Amino acid sequence: MPLFNAEKWVEESIQSVIRQTYTNWELIIVDDGSLDNSLIIAEKMAKSDSRIKIYSQLNQGACAARNKAFKLSKGEFIQYLDADDLICSKKIELQLKKFRNLNDENAILSCSWQKFQKKIGDINHDKSNLDKSYSKPIEWLVDSWLYGGHGVVMMWLTPRKLIAESSGWDESLIVNQDGDFFCRILVKASQILFVPQIRVYYRMDNPNSVSQSKNTMEKASSLLKSYDNYSNYLNNYKGNDARVQTALAANYIKFISANFKFKQLKQEARESLIKLPLANKKIIVRKWLHPIALIIGLDNY
Repeated sequence: MPLFNAEKWVEESIQSVIRQTYTNWELIIVDDGSLDNSLIIAEKMAKSDSRIKIYSQLNQGACAARNKAFKLSKGEFIQYLDADDLICSKKIELQLKKFRNLNDENAILSCSWQKFQKKIGDINHDKSNLDKSYSKPIEWLVDSWLYGGHGVVMMWLTPRKLIAESSGWDESLIVNQDGDFFCRILVKASQILFVPQIRVYYRMDNPNSVSQSKNTMEKASSLLKSYDNYSNYLNNYKGNDARVQTALAANYIKFISANFKFKQLKQEARESLIKLPLANKKIIVRKWLHPIALIIGLDNY
């Protein structure tokens, strides 16, 4: 758990870990230079539960905190949880049970997730097209990029070996860090095991969240870098898989449509799009692409 200025929510997030029906866990919290009472609250809770371990660092960002926490951890499975989000009480128990019944050490586990603001259930939950198991994890990525679904950090339960074989969280990214990280993990995973009985909860009323902040050129540049990373990670697939080619191209078209005011970045995204196999031979239609762009062309639009 990376912790930064989350004094309003961190106690509830820690309690969601304490309430786990699976009890053989350690919660490693890395405070990232909080300026409020977050660290004090976490330390107070750690005094009553020896499984909670607190570490501190100068402010370096959530990715650096997650990387530090992983190095300090001992568990065979890793559960990431931000300090304002929640997991249901049977989350780890039921995911581990499904993993052990299958006996595939390279499988990763997922579940459904739901947005909330003040309390769980105050935002309607729509079933995601990603709420299923995948024999080929790359198909989860393709479905996500083509049809607009996405995951959240805390829905995954990941074998330690998959993370150890990756290069950790990219500390240079300021947005879409989880998309970049789990793309690398899923390329290495053998399958995705979906557990339908459980759910995790993503808080929407945190003004400090990067996803809630105004779009800037720095954020747009980081997002484009993550899309270029996707293309590199899937290099072994994009040459002969039309769905992968289309999904990667869809990311660039979405970027151009949403960030046209940043002319240099738009041009860089267009160049990356053209380099993709088939990308300059196909028209990729997305539900969020303005109808006029389909008539007069994306560049003219």
